[in-house]
Amino acid sequence: MAEIDASLPMSHYGVDSLVAVELRNRLGCAAKTNVSFFAILQTPSLPEFASLVASNSEF
Repeated sequence: MAEIDASLPMSHYGVDSLVAVELRNRLGCAAKTNVSFFAILQTPSLPEFASLVASNSEF
């Protein structure tokens, strides 16, 4: 298994529009968060995406 470079955008790992919609829906249920489809596609790195999810979570 290859290591994940957290500094790379999620698109580098195959996150496209279909995956972004599925991820948004799953995060909405699991993390009680409302992250936009566009934010998922435009976030420049995994740590920034994690921060976005955490800051928008109802937990």
